[in-house]
Amino acid sequence: MYKIDVMPATHFDLFFSFFKLGLTAFGGPAMVAYIRELVVQKKGWLDQRTFNEGVALAQIVPGPIAMHVAGFVGVKLRGIVGAIITYVAFALPAFLLMLFLSALYQKTSNLPQVSPFSTV
Repeated sequence: MYKIDVMPATHFDLFFSFFKLGLTAFGGPAMVAYIRELVVQKKGWLDQRTFNEGVALAQIVPGPIAMHVAGFVGVKLRGIVGAIITYVAFALPAFLLMLFLSALYQKTSNLPQVSPFSTV
């Protein structure tokens, strides 16, 4: 097996790589496969064994596994700052979408066409 030289991940690389994943995220543990594809196969930042160890660790911690795997990748590559960057970048698209939808609902909740949907 050939070893290829891989540039270390910069904070910028981590943020935009995980932001892009967050834009296409659909939730659930299936996102772990996409993180593996990015980190192990495309970028070569981690080897398969290290990534598998991170997935195993993420599975024993309560909460969303994909977020924990993203945090593990960040810690392994850039320390605590890397973990914060990957967490924020991965969650930011969903947060912004919810913020937009909340603002839209706030503006339109009193309209007659919307009010039947707002009764809970």
